[in-house]
Amino acid sequence: MEQHIEILLSKLKKDKDFAEKMSNAKSIEEAVELCKAEGIEITTAELKEFKNSKELTEDDLDNISGGTTTNIKVSGYSRPAPY
Repeated sequence: MEQHIEILLSKLKKDKDFAEKMSNAKSIEEAVELCKAEGIEITTAELKEFKNSKELTEDDLDNISGGTTTNIKVSGYSRPAPY
């Protein structure tokens, strides 16, 4: 699982269009399909476990948002940005 998460985070940091699509995903299942379309073989269970874990740091959230939004949404979970 950890390898898939690292690949996902790397893609989110490098590809703002992908990060935006992931941010707009209405469900974890939709987010998984977006990942698969990009060649990231993550499962729904892995993404749910990651979403519920403490692995997503404030820095990860900053990178996902690109610093251009005041609200961050990752796989159906939304929270205010830390700035």
